[in-house]
Amino acid sequence: MARVIRPKSAAISFVLCVLFFLVAAPGVFAQFNSGFTGVVVDQSSSAVPNAKVTVTNQATRVSQFSMSTDNGNFRISSLPGGVYTIEVDATGFKQWIQKDVQLESNEVKTIYSSLALPTESTSIEVTGTIAAVETDKSDTSREISQASIENAPLLGRNIYTSMIELAPGITGSGLPSGGALGSGSANNDSFEQEAGYQINAAGQRQENNEYDVDGAGLNSASRDGVVNLSPEPDFIQAVRIAGATFDASKGRYSGAYVQVFTKPGTNELHGTLSEYHT
Repeated sequence: MARVIRPKSAAISFVLCVLFFLVAAPGVFAQFNSGFTGVVVDQSSSAVPNAKVTVTNQATRVSQFSMSTDNGNFRISSLPGGVYTIEVDATGFKQWIQKDVQLESNEVKTIYSSLALPTESTSIEVTGTIAAVETDKSDTSREISQASIENAPLLGRNIYTSMIELAPGITGSGLPSGGALGSGSANNDSFEQEAGYQINAAGQRQENNEYDVDGAGLNSASRDGVVNLSPEPDFIQAVRIAGATFDASKGRYSGAYVQVFTKPGTNELHGTLSEYHT
């Protein structure tokens, strides 16, 4: 005897299945590789242990903290690029604050904080920073900021076509290749899928280039050096292009490494409106 499933029972079963998968599915988080590292010392350059180092994203007001070790060292990782305020608190010392610290995407910035005693009347407030030298890692790369993306004359509103060849160690025209010229589509606009771009790095062919957005790989599964998505410039915070990647976590490709970082959002309601005519 055939069993008849009533529409109401089928709907309830479907909803229960959806709820089960939502609960059972693991959380997905954006992968950020930026962070701060440094050392906390006093006026005599002696290490200050157990100091609380707090970094706050000025756009989102999200904070993270770390405690300094016995040697005064600290490290706060997995941060998105942005502008931060850094506060250092330790028992017996004045609070140390540094505002408007620009952290680029995929950058590890070193901070040197010198704490003063409460009896000292002098204080130093740092509101601007000089160009930082990364001591935690070495690579050949350049970050293209949101302001550059917004003000640049993008060909077809395509960040790959217009920007990636500006990085050090990158050669080639940056234009998409297709048909008899190479792999991928030959169109320039950002709505075209599976485009391959004529850039070379570290002596490698364009088939050895890697693309990702917020840590998620975008390379085509069928053709190397071809990207499955061309992000719209309106929701991009920064683009980082590395001409020589010596990172064990990125060992699949040996050419250029193109990373796109999307805007993380803020606590204020805002939006953009754009129009593109072809």
